[in-house]
Amino acid sequence: MRRSMSLLVTLPFAAGCMTSRDEVRITVPDVSAPVSQSGHVIVFRAVTDHRVFQDHRPDPSIPSLGWGGPVADVPPDIKARAVARKRAGIGKALGDILLPADQTVAGVVRDLMAAGLAGCGCTVRPQGEWAREGDVVIDVDIEKFWSWLTPGWDVTNLHGHAVCEVRMARGSATRTVKLEAERLLTVHGQAYGPSWEKAIAGIAEELTAAARRSLCGQVP
Repeated sequence: MRRSMSLLVTLPFAAGCMTSRDEVRITVPDVSAPVSQSGHVIVFRAVTDHRVFQDHRPDPSIPSLGWGGPVADVPPDIKARAVARKRAGIGKALGDILLPADQTVAGVVRDLMAAGLAGCGCTVRPQGEWAREGDVVIDVDIEKFWSWLTPGWDVTNLHGHAVCEVRMARGSATRTVKLEAERLLTVHGQAYGPSWEKAIAGIAEELTAAARRSLCGQVP
């Protein structure tokens, strides 16, 4: 069942063909607030992208890239922005879908989790601000943030999957939580720009909901 979200996710999709690189933008609201309603003040210390890209992956759910030669030759800033790989109706892997140049998966995940925590009354300090005594310090390892498709006879299934390990600490108290979010979108015929927009927006919404659902009650 689709959840009702206060999170705003907008993704303008650049026009392009199946073999080109297209871009999407994920926009989340400003979550800064002067006073914490829950008593928890959050500082994100580090959000690290640990996704592994493969050239000859056995499954489309594994991140890959269609441009730039072997994965080893693709610049790190491209990998940091990649969120999906377009495919033809027969399943052949084609062009890439990236975040715009001013966004990265790590930055977006930080903002999505911040939106989830703000949704349960936490105050999230602005990016780059130092933690103060009593603050909850959070480190995030991104294991997966990826969308892919599987073709069918007359429908296309667009999958989204995100997995993150979240470590929270306040003084000597620590807590580790594994967050996982999934979304499936089924469309008739082939998947084009608007379908990819919905799929990527969906996984963003699910990750924010997972953060609100799983982190808020686990803050040390």
